[in-house]
Amino acid sequence: METELSWCRKQLLQQDNEIARLQVLLHTAQKQIERINIQMPAILEYLESQADVVDGDNGIPHPNKAMTLLVWLRHEVEK
Repeated sequence: METELSWCRKQLLQQDNEIARLQVLLHTAQKQIERINIQMPAILEYLESQADVVDGDNGIPHPNKAMTLLVWLRHEVEK
């Protein structure tokens, strides 16, 4: 009986430690998202200034890397 109680206590402590670790990770992720959101207007503005089309191998224009990234970011921000 005592062994089972010890085992249960150990398991609960491990779960508490894991929950605390996940809470720290979640807090860190939330702070990173906040910093990205603050910088997003400047990022979008820069990409807009760099967006252009380039001639493809077959002569048909296609978006450059900045335009591709700009379109993707706008799509993700709108979600």
